[in-house]
Amino acid sequence: PLSGAEHPKGQAADARRWEEAVRIFCRIRERVDPLAKSDAFRRRLAAAVSLTLCHGPRLNPKTARGTPIDPISRYLRCRDLAKDEGKKKKKDAVASSGYLSSFRSLSAFEMRYVVAARHDEEEQAWGRAGF
Repeated sequence: PLSGAEHPKGQAADARRWEEAVRIFCRIRERVDPLAKSDAFRRRLAAAVSLTLCHGPRLNPKTARGTPIDPISRYLRCRDLAKDEGKKKKKDAVASSGYLSSFRSLSAFEMRYVVAARHDEEEQAWGRAGF
């Protein structure tokens, strides 16, 4: 028997996911946030979102309530929460943006864990307020 990587259907599915990841990444850079072309943090965040949420609405991670996570909405939310944190001290950054100041320095691979959080916006806001 063929493994998933060797199976023609598996290869086709992998190719579609890579295609979708590139499509999301380009959409973010070209239409949603053109600053992602030149800003390293935004580019890493766009890559993290694209790679994590490239499986389509049916297979993308869902919130704990079962709502599919929209890649563009999640990008914008993460970007906006981290927007000013680079200019503030750690304590102030958490209070104002909701993310620790180290979020901006994460690699795209590390950001995937934040991007794929299964909590909806309301739950995330509650968690940040209690942090």
